[in-house]
Amino acid sequence: DDLTAPPLRDLARLGDEGCRKVFAGSPIKRIGWTRFLRNVLYAVGNSARTDLRDIAEPFIADDHPVIADAARWAVDRLT
Repeated sequence: DDLTAPPLRDLARLGDEGCRKVFAGSPIKRIGWTRFLRNVLYAVGNSARTDLRDIAEPFIADDHPVIADAARWAVDRLT
């Protein structure tokens, strides 16, 4: 029930270990934290909720280019 409509803010804050715990035994766990976070960032950008911009901004400096690119895209969409 907790995963019916989880807030995007909460999903972006899970981290790798939190993602593994929350989604243990589900198909989401199989895609891994990087791809999961990328998808969350795309959802943030598509949300039209400017209050979520602060969630995406720190990920612009992420070492993983897929995450950094998704974060830039989300921030641009919410500007």
